[in-house]
Amino acid sequence: MRNGCYNPGVLTLVRQALQRRHLHRREIAWPLALMVALLVGTGMLLNRPLRYTINVGYAEGWHSDLPLLRDWNTPEPYGAQADDLSYRWSGEQSSVWLPGLGRRTWLITLDQLAASAHPQAADGDFWLSGPDMAVSHPLAAQRRLHVLITPATSAAGLLYLTAPTFTPPNDPRVLGVPIATLQLETLPGPIQLPTPRLLWPLALLALSWITLRLSGASLRATALAGVLLLILLLAALWSDALRFALAGPPLLIGAAWGVGIGLATRLALPRLLARLELAPAPGFVNGSAWLAGLSMTLRYGGRLYPESMVGDLGFHVNRLQEVTQGLIHLTSRHRGIDFPYPSAVYVLLAPLRLLPLAPTTLVEWSAALCGVLGLLAVALLTLHSLRCERTAILAAATYALLAPPFMALWWSFLAHIFAQELVAVLIAVLVVGWWRLGQPWSMALTYAMLTLIFLGHFGLWINVSLLLAGLLALGWWRGRNTNARAPLRGLALAFGAAQATALLLFYSAYDELIRDKIAQFLAGGMSAVQGGRPAIGRQALLASLWHDGLVAHYALIGMPLAVLGGVWLTQRRRGHALVWVFWGTLAVAGLQSAIPFITASTITTRWLSFCAWAVAIGVAIVLEQLWRRGWRGQTLAILLLGWIGSTTLWMWLGALGYRIRPPEPF
Repeated sequence: MRNGCYNPGVLTLVRQALQRRHLHRREIAWPLALMVALLVGTGMLLNRPLRYTINVGYAEGWHSDLPLLRDWNTPEPYGAQADDLSYRWSGEQSSVWLPGLGRRTWLITLDQLAASAHPQAADGDFWLSGPDMAVSHPLAAQRRLHVLITPATSAAGLLYLTAPTFTPPNDPRVLGVPIATLQLETLPGPIQLPTPRLLWPLALLALSWITLRLSGASLRATALAGVLLLILLLAALWSDALRFALAGPPLLIGAAWGVGIGLATRLALPRLLARLELAPAPGFVNGSAWLAGLSMTLRYGGRLYPESMVGDLGFHVNRLQEVTQGLIHLTSRHRGIDFPYPSAVYVLLAPLRLLPLAPTTLVEWSAALCGVLGLLAVALLTLHSLRCERTAILAAATYALLAPPFMALWWSFLAHIFAQELVAVLIAVLVVGWWRLGQPWSMALTYAMLTLIFLGHFGLWINVSLLLAGLLALGWWRGRNTNARAPLRGLALAFGAAQATALLLFYSAYDELIRDKIAQFLAGGMSAVQGGRPAIGRQALLASLWHDGLVAHYALIGMPLAVLGGVWLTQRRRGHALVWVFWGTLAVAGLQSAIPFITASTITTRWLSFCAWAVAIGVAIVLEQLWRRGWRGQTLAILLLGWIGSTTLWMWLGALGYRIRPPEPF
């Protein structure tokens, strides 16, 4: 241009400003579009014709009755299956919870059983009532009732059932009327807007978007994650609108804790990495923090869902109370066997009983937090050993998505969760600090970790003892002509001191019990130890190992991929401490897997869960190798990880909303 008006620098600044404006618009447009799509999808699903069945008395499984029934009596018959005739007696203030349905007119079909045992069966009535309705029916006969539910009652979300009550002889229950089935069916009406109970996904979607962007995820990756979350939320709403409406408070509370745990990880992890002389890119720290937050959200939020699977929660609350009162040497019975019950986790939690927290809250929260510690240990161990940030993140993601930690969580095996996650931390301490094991502070840390594990879980005391005894013997033999014995001496001292502490302070108190069990085993085998329980055939054990073990624990593909990853690890890192610990863990698991076939019993040391950290690293190595092979390999890696995650998520949903028990971890 003339007069020197042309200035390339000005055009560059203008172009950059336009690009920033475009990116800013996209940054706002994507989450808004996802929220609008969520609102539209929620409205469409809310107004579709709906037929919903509640099998009253069927407490565990699809179409089960909890948490939609409030203040009813126990199910009859106990343990009824979906096709069995099951029912519950109503109580003094029984109600049916119908959340999130809006102001719609419903037809409810109710199967009433004969109340012949009721003193007022001949002339008594029971009532179905709501804010603007009250309908009475006689108690006498078995019948199927059809009742219109008014829009006001539907909006209130509670349908009350009131009946004259009685208490049978030698039975403390207060009984009203027996009900077998409830079925809801929508009737045509005006279009309804989404109710407040169905809007909690907006907060979850916004929180997920913000945390992903702050953790360094690209706009494209965040958008894809948002679309996936949107699909999952709408699929959950489509499959079960009533239970979906109840998920908001527990999952948002879990997400709030997840954000807190993620921020704490984001602050603490760089300092730990600096002390270990590791300097990964910010993406590793952000990704680890995000996975830690996600794990806490699923683990703690799931436990808060109303009437989710209880497991052994009451057992561990009682153990915590006993330890708080000074009873340290506990005994427990598992499948007919009395055995020492270590109490380290309860001793650590005992001071927290001074806080204004319910014991159940403390147990559930600590179980969720332990899983986060194991996840971070796996990430740190992989990063230090393989020097690959993507493999480390993949290992942490795989560990977060594996089923065994969630199995233990839903069964509320607090002692097992505590010790199992400490095993992952112990392996990280040993491998990362291998050449420092001869130093006093490293020996002290190893001793502390081993002592907590030995005093934390009886089965993992056995597994870790076998692992370290074998590694020490093999390492001492292979290192007889080298300088490799220095860390072995430190490990041996810490291992021996931890064994002495556990034996002298705890297990020696059970000397008579252990000797009696050994004598019973020598006299009559495992059946005598278990109080005369019949032996289990090898075919049944094989079926359990296949279905409840390899398929349920590791989605079938987990263990083969782990072995394949271990072979690659051995070829690339021959002689590395991680290689020895990896194969040593699998060897202990293989040894323990043979014991049930020898004893004809299902008593195990949780050997399949014991190798979860190794499975996660092995799978991550395979995924990393696939990722390096172009878009086809990346697609396959995503599908493999998605398959493992989807099987665990399905199990999580079943235990959360329907009390479906996963297999016990073993």
